[in-house]
Amino acid sequence: MLEKLLQATFLSILVMSSPVFSQEYDNLKNYSTLENADKLFQNEEITTAVKNLLKSQYDDFAGNFDVFGEPHLLNDGGVFVDGWLQHLRQENASALVVKPDGKIYAAWVTPDSEKIMYVTNDTEAKSIQPDINAWASEFKTISFQGKVLPKPLADNESKVKYFESPKFSVKVILSCADRSVACNKATYFGKRKSDGETVRLLGKVVRTQCDSAICPVSYYEFENRNTKYKYLLKITRPSLEVSIDNKTMVTENGVWSNGTE
Repeated sequence: MLEKLLQATFLSILVMSSPVFSQEYDNLKNYSTLENADKLFQNEEITTAVKNLLKSQYDDFAGNFDVFGEPHLLNDGGVFVDGWLQHLRQENASALVVKPDGKIYAAWVTPDSEKIMYVTNDTEAKSIQPDINAWASEFKTISFQGKVLPKPLADNESKVKYFESPKFSVKVILSCADRSVACNKATYFGKRKSDGETVRLLGKVVRTQCDSAICPVSYYEFENRNTKYKYLLKITRPSLEVSIDNKTMVTENGVWSNGTE
């Protein structure tokens, strides 16, 4: 009799010390459609559990559910829902995963967030819940670790380029020290092959129109202020054009190559 009593007491202690989730949620699939996703927050048991988990942060989390994304059912019967404020998906957004066994995973961001906030009652979890992690990857400027700094811009245009034609040899050097901005100043070092005469000119870089912060070069333009001759070096159809008073004096095709100073 005493042995059976001890066994019963041991089993009772074992059960009480195990990570048991008292809440069990059935029919979570009912919230796995866009039409019914908002009804998840009408489930009093789930809402109470989320409030108890998030405490003072609950309002920040729940306040983001203005517009709902497409929810989905998990393989284990859990459900994923997410939402955001109208037109502010990158600034005010939340995501929630609820499992049938009562495990809850919540994540959210607000404009004041230094990182994506994440809270769960799953004490055995070693990493971010996968569906929450996938949701978080959509953010461009913030992560679970903190703010994501934008990649620095870089002018990929070669600082030094060489133009060779039958009659001319030209070296063009971009004249900017900061390579994180579009450099639109250049220096022209030209040599006429017939007599070795050289000329050094300052000019500008003219770029193509594009959607990027730094666009490719279309052509280089230089002017000899003493003689008033203008020199145009084109990129896409490599050529050197020399003109004065809008009259073309020389046009010569050639080839471009990149180099070093």
